[in-house]
Amino acid sequence: MENPAEKGGGFGDCSSVVRYGDDVLRARAEEINNIDHSIVNLSLGMSRLMKANKGVGFAAPQAGVPLRMIVVDVRDYFNEMTLINPSIRDYNLERTSYFESCLSIPGITAEVYRPSEIIVSAVDLNGRELEIEAGGLLARVLQHEIDHIDGKLFVDYLSGDCLKRYLPRLKKIEKKTLKKLNAEKKKNENWIFRNS
Repeated sequence: MENPAEKGGGFGDCSSVVRYGDDVLRARAEEINNIDHSIVNLSLGMSRLMKANKGVGFAAPQAGVPLRMIVVDVRDYFNEMTLINPSIRDYNLERTSYFESCLSIPGITAEVYRPSEIIVSAVDLNGRELEIEAGGLLARVLQHEIDHIDGKLFVDYLSGDCLKRYLPRLKKIEKKTLKKLNAEKKKNENWIFRNS
């Protein structure tokens, strides 16, 4: 099976953040079965994008690559880490609220309730199995990023008046994204036509 990380010169182009409205953000990402140079390079590209945009977490679908990999940099807890095929194994029933935002949905910050403590299992870039017990901001960031690889966004937790308040902004971002995707598709079709 083709490795989706090998699109665009070896690791996805990782040149920009995929925005709300792109289908890759709504699909369940594929498991990673082989950690090779393309996966390591994808991780580096994701890290660059996250830092350039002042994020604390980033998921491969946000780089346009439908793989189950996230990068997290919550300095108070850990140095930056890459987690492959992360999953939440357990969580407590106590939920806490926090204002979340997302690099893929610029200009929207909203209160989201999530479990305050979780246990995550994953694999690192060296193939070592990890189990992370997390609380506070780290738990929140891990849940947010794992949602991304499951095709879920933080705005999916909003309802009622809160969702109603953000719908115009979401529609504006989606319209801009679709316009960009259509322009890229047309450009690619023209290139194929000229070179066939």
